[in-house]
Amino acid sequence: MTASLQLPEILYSKIVEVAKAQSLSVDEFMILAAAEKLASLQHHEWLTGKAEPGPQNPCGAA
Repeated sequence: MTASLQLPEILYSKIVEVAKAQSLSVDEFMILAAAEKLASLQHHEWLTGKAEPGPQNPCGAA
């Protein structure tokens, strides 16, 4: 699945600059940024009581 996102040129150039500095493609950088934002939102929901915390050990190991 692909999605199209229209970004202002100045913002896109900054994203390219940061991605290159981290040796990432723009796509990799955007995926990591989205995952980080999602984790932050989920953590905020847990802190405010809107969600339950995840399992302590999601792999099931003792």
